[in-house]
Amino acid sequence: MAVLAGLGCAGVGIGYGNMAVATGGVSISLGAAWFSIRENQQALLSQQPQRAFYLSDERDVALDHCKQKSIDRIISVYKIIILCKNFHSKAHSQLPSSFKEQHVQDVLEKLLKDTFPNSNIKREHVVPRPYPNGWSKIDFILKCKACGIEVKITSNGKKPSDNAKEIFNELAEDIEGYRPLMRDVKYLIFFIYDPYNKLQNPCGFENDLSGDRGGFEVITIVAQNPTLVAQSPTSKRQSRKGGSGQSSSLSP
Repeated sequence: MAVLAGLGCAGVGIGYGNMAVATGGVSISLGAAWFSIRENQQALLSQQPQRAFYLSDERDVALDHCKQKSIDRIISVYKIIILCKNFHSKAHSQLPSSFKEQHVQDVLEKLLKDTFPNSNIKREHVVPRPYPNGWSKIDFILKCKACGIEVKITSNGKKPSDNAKEIFNELAEDIEGYRPLMRDVKYLIFFIYDPYNKLQNPCGFENDLSGDRGGFEVITIVAQNPTLVAQSPTSKRQSRKGGSGQSSSLSP
């Protein structure tokens, strides 16, 4: 099964077949293959009601279960993507006025538990590493969903370029450090909360860190503050020259 993770500002896509479902600027395709398989099986059984149950039928049942499990995992990834993309509008009010990464993790944990009430969500899961000082921690593991989640936040006190470089390097290192999880984790989700809109090219940032990374399907989500109006360098200079306290937004 191939999973295509294409992340962008306008939306995120996970492809599996031909049937598409879209919500909140994020789309997921879940092919009609699974449903056609079920219909074909029912038709076959109705045509041959007395057919003996052979070993091949057991394999078909096992294959069906595997496909259903894969589809369930894709739907779970889709829900997590929406959760992260809408984090600012849904959860920013639950954060303290001066918050840190741990506060974002606390709120995200509540949202995950509400979304997956029957799942065992592990926090700060220890990951052994194959070299000295050999351990680290991933923020969340949803083993039954084959998902791992790592949370980062940007800093308002750093330059945009410094924010991007620092987070990118940390996540690139995490990809290698979390490889021991590959038995249980197929989807590694990087959630970057950027409430100050410090990342000037969030789409490019998502694309650079997303895709197949040799065992993981890495999905990077940048959640920014939609209420902040972006400014170009030109508009900022014009605003300063005019002495106006108002900011000028980018033209489309």
